[in-house]
Amino acid sequence: MYSYCPGGEIGRHKGLKIPRTLRPCRFDSGPGHQENTINHNYIFHKLHWIDYASYGVYLYLSCFTSQLMPEFSTSTHGSRRLFYIYDPMCSWCYAFAKGWYALQQALSADIQIIYVVGGLAPDTVEPMPETMRTMIQHTWRKIEKMVPGVQFNYDFWACNTPIRSTYPACRAMLAAKKQEGVAGLVDMLCAIQTAYYQQAQNPSLPETLTACAGEIGLDITLFATDLVSDNINIALKQEIQLARKLDAFSFPALRFMQDEKLYSINVEYLDHQKMLNEINTLIA
Repeated sequence: MYSYCPGGEIGRHKGLKIPRTLRPCRFDSGPGHQENTINHNYIFHKLHWIDYASYGVYLYLSCFTSQLMPEFSTSTHGSRRLFYIYDPMCSWCYAFAKGWYALQQALSADIQIIYVVGGLAPDTVEPMPETMRTMIQHTWRKIEKMVPGVQFNYDFWACNTPIRSTYPACRAMLAAKKQEGVAGLVDMLCAIQTAYYQQAQNPSLPETLTACAGEIGLDITLFATDLVSDNINIALKQEIQLARKLDAFSFPALRFMQDEKLYSINVEYLDHQKMLNEINTLIA
């Protein structure tokens, strides 16, 4: 079974069968979702837009994101950006990988894609409550019925002590980007999702994340240091704040920015053309 890399267009991942293309990449940032599926229908089927009529609000967003991501600037009038807000341990984000890949291939080349890590679950070492374990397994079964081809390895629940903490995996995304740019970020996302959902490993643990780093060819000594560094933790907090500024509180989420307006794009797991049509309608 193929793993669709969420980046799709770039990367050096050695261990996975990831579709690639030779088309130049348009990505520039670094990757959230609540396992509460009750919110999904509301979030994903309610298109809304935020008009930054107040230039002060818009300027604040511009300054904030420019500091977080120097390569990203909202000051270019007429530019178009698609923000992908997600968490590497979000099962719905895993389910969305194939649709996300297809959407990227179909997007206009002048649309800049920006990854923002949303941060699903804060740091903790406490075992996951049984009620939450049951809820997440229910979500996995729901996804398998809803999205053809997506499968989960339920051995995870017998082979691990689940911990409700995704922040370590989020930091791993940023540590990978620090070493290898977006290529490293994309490869790390694929590695974490494969380790978690297919190989029944626990990405809440640093040893799992370090193994993922080694699998994709990162310097694991540097990675292990960065994973617990203040700089990476600050970067994580900034990206989570950016996700909130983008009005993204469940994941995966798509936000399209054009000029001084931000639009929510419905996430479609089965038909990327619907998302593309929404975006193209906004552009027209």
